Amino acid sequence: MTDFTPPIDGTVYPAEPAAGITQYRYNAATGQWIPIVPDFVVTPGTYGSGSEIAQFSVDVSGAIYAAESVPIQSASTRQSGIVQLVDNNNTNDSTKALTAAAGYRLQQELDGKSNGTVQEVDTGDGLVGGPITTTGTISLNSSGVAPGTYTNTNLTVDRFGRITAASNGTSGSISEIVAGPGLSGGGTSGVVTLSNAGVTSLQAGSGITLSGTTGNITISNTGAGTGTVTQVDTGPGLIGGPITSSGTISLPTTGVSPGTYISANLTIDVFGRITSASNGPAGTVKQVNSGVGLTGGPITTVGTLNLAPATTGALGGVIPDGTSISVSPSGVISTVSNGTVTQVNSGTGLTGGPITSTGTLSLLQATTSTLGGVIVDGTTVVISAGGVISAPFVGTVTQVNTGTGLSGGPITSTGTISLNKATTAALGGVIPDGTTITITPSGIISAPADGTVKQVNTGTGLTGGPITSTGTISLANTAVTAGSYTFASITVDAQGRITAASSGSPPPGTVTQINTGAGLTGGPITSTGTLSIANDSIVNAMVNTNAGIASTKLAFQAAGTGGTSRTVFSKLSDWISVKDYGAVGDGTTNDTTSVQNAINAAASGTGGTVIFPNGTYSCTQLALPSNVTLFGTGGIIATRGSLGYQIVLAFNAVNVSVYNMTFSSPGIDPAFGGGESSVILSNGINVNCRFENNSFLDIPTTLGQRMHAIAGDWDQCVMAYNYVPKCGGDILNFNTGVNVVVGNVLMNGGDGGIAFNNGARGTIVGNTIFKCALGVGSGPQGTTANPYNIYIITGNTFDSCEYGIQMGWYAYAGREGPTNVSITGNSLTRCKRAGISYFGNSVVSPQPDKYIIIADNVVSYMGTADWDGSTDPLSVGIYMNDCQEVNISGNMVTNVTNVGISLQRCPGANVNSNTLKNIGGRAIEFSNASTRFIVSLNEIKSAGSGITTGFGSTNFINTNNLVTP
Repeated sequence: MTDFTPPIDGTVYPAEPAAGITQYRYNAATGQWIPIVPDFVVTPGTYGSGSEIAQFSVDVSGAIYAAESVPIQSASTRQSGIVQLVDNNNTNDSTKALTAAAGYRLQQELDGKSNGTVQEVDTGDGLVGGPITTTGTISLNSSGVAPGTYTNTNLTVDRFGRITAASNGTSGSISEIVAGPGLSGGGTSGVVTLSNAGVTSLQAGSGITLSGTTGNITISNTGAGTGTVTQVDTGPGLIGGPITSSGTISLPTTGVSPGTYISANLTIDVFGRITSASNGPAGTVKQVNSGVGLTGGPITTVGTLNLAPATTGALGGVIPDGTSISVSPSGVISTVSNGTVTQVNSGTGLTGGPITSTGTLSLLQATTSTLGGVIVDGTTVVISAGGVISAPFVGTVTQVNTGTGLSGGPITSTGTISLNKATTAALGGVIPDGTTITITPSGIISAPADGTVKQVNTGTGLTGGPITSTGTISLANTAVTAGSYTFASITVDAQGRITAASSGSPPPGTVTQINTGAGLTGGPITSTGTLSIANDSIVNAMVNTNAGIASTKLAFQAAGTGGTSRTVFSKLSDWISVKDYGAVGDGTTNDTTSVQNAINAAASGTGGTVIFPNGTYSCTQLALPSNVTLFGTGGIIATRGSLGYQIVLAFNAVNVSVYNMTFSSPGIDPAFGGGESSVILSNGINVNCRFENNSFLDIPTTLGQRMHAIAGDWDQCVMAYNYVPKCGGDILNFNTGVNVVVGNVLMNGGDGGIAFNNGARGTIVGNTIFKCALGVGSGPQGTTANPYNIYIITGNTFDSCEYGIQMGWYAYAGREGPTNVSITGNSLTRCKRAGISYFGNSVVSPQPDKYIIIADNVVSYMGTADWDGSTDPLSVGIYMNDCQEVNISGNMVTNVTNVGISLQRCPGANVNSNTLKNIGGRAIEFSNASTRFIVSLNEIKSAGSGITTGFGSTNFINTNNLVTP
């Protein structure tokens, strides 16, 4: 930064002048630079003649220290000392040049007309009629608005406050106010009065009070309520009633002892309560099927269960240390080598898992939802592929009928079976009248009494009769050998006696032994026991293709020194895919909920990264919390319908990043965003955010200048290497903070390519900006100039913009242009209005220092039609307005339709070492009454005029500049 502190008395400039260059010494008393006069004597004589002009040099004391006669140049208008009268520096017409004699006559005429000092009046933006060098009229340029009266007016105002478009608007949509129920009045115009025509009074009932007659009415309860219940009775299943005053209603006890019942036999009353419970008999497994991951079933007698061989190497058991695995999105392992089992799950028909260290797998007891109990020996059942019994089994009594000699049946729940009264037919003979007999509980006559049996015959199954006096009746021998029979086959006669019996083979469905195959231990089991997976026995071939293991049970070992072990779940949780939460990405399905759920999951804890795989995710507005990164691997987030913003950061969110994403945004619309719309919007002030390598596509350009790619209040944020092919308003918008913008490609912006407004500041480097209204625009600072603000704009390329770099746009009192601005090494070409421009504040006096450096920039072809199809004959290469302390050096300014470098009210300016070529008007100009500036070492070629200073300019140095045709 150049130091503009006034030099001390006696300072010499330049310190070491080149040959032929004049040195100056600063006089603090007068505030002037005084030429250092060499020690030589002026030759006495007369200087000047009809063909020569006398030129003298006088020091502060009034002494002439140099004198010479310079020939009057009569024709060429390119030579110094000649004032040209036409805008053509190639003419040789002497009538077009103002000679000394002609100048004398002109001065005579001017002295006779006025004492004014105005030499030329130019017209700026919004005015026509200039430049005026003699007489003329300056007028406001027509705005194109027809004079007249407008109602409900729609206006367009330019930056000078003039109305450039006006049209009648429409009135409000209310055409009539209609009174609803309880109201009267209404109307279509004028004063509309609504009155209450409904409720006219309120009457408080018993125990209720009212307060207030108009407005809010308060109703309060001032008394206790009274009921009409006088008695509460208890119905079936309840005890304690009737209650006429107070009492307790309870459920009566059912008599069932609290406890745990095995294979329970239960009785349930109509109220759903258990009224009796007892343990049932233990079941006998009839059939064992082999489920997923097992082979060898179904087993109905003796067999062996084995783990099924794997087809692709998926795991169902422990994975050895050092295993390399691939896990699909559903958590299924698809490849494995050298695994160590870390978990055993229990599949269909087994219980006891998951086992992660030691444990026991057991077969589930076979039950059936239709029967609700244990299967007893001898049952015939049908078992489905899933091990569920689908047919009722024999062996559960559901009804007891009563046969010959019995009564009381059929019984389906509870009841009593009794022997029928004995008849004479049961005795095999006739019992005479008056006989007294004794009948045993089984219905057998044991002894006659008080009677004489005439004859006892023996029927089927009995032997010994007929007996007419004495004898013995016995059960007939059934020829069945006494003993124990297993899986017996029997024959029963009509009297219910077993007439034949033999042992048989176990029926199908009865397991008598379970052996353990490869990978299992604990067998053989012939009654009870436990099957377990043998440690370190599972190999790839044993694992079923469809086996799934929870990723929380799998281990991941980082390779290399210091690598630690963690679960696969922890490893996969480093990054979250939106497809983990159901996003489809087909461009049609509404993926908003799925994507938001993934973002919320990443935000839990300390934050995380959300992956967008290849696909188009159609979403409405998304919320982005702190500590979340969106990362695209081919994913596109597309607007779903019309919305104001695609992504809105949480209020004051921090550490938010978006990388490699593509946004398709045809649906953003200011009408849905409160007058603004953007792809990404800040909320509060968002700090430490990064948006890198993203593409923002399809942003509308036809809805005005209120659409942005990224907009809002950012601080300590980075926008880098993003691509925006078109945008209706500011493409990257900053309203506060210190930020970095680097390497972006921004095109076809209706407003600023990069907009730093309201005091936002920072570094803008290496960006390519094409066809934007303002390549880089900085609005006023919101408060008086902050001397600590820093702008660095360097190494950027601007092409075909209306303004290349525009600082301090709309500056006014209290809102000044920015300070400490460094604009270096930029390339600006084919801009319509200006390459680099700055607006300060002409109201504040004295002006605050701005400290602007504009160095080593290339500014070329200003005023072309590339921006909007029309040229500008008043374009400027570098324009500075109300800017105190500015250094413009080392710039290349070429092919400008009007002025190369223009400074308006810029005290303390240093314009040096610039090259200006093919300038249509003035190469370098200073406004009227400019002061304290230096113009040196500039090269000017082919300009309308070289260096001009306004009338009354003081305290300046204009030296060592080269001006050539």
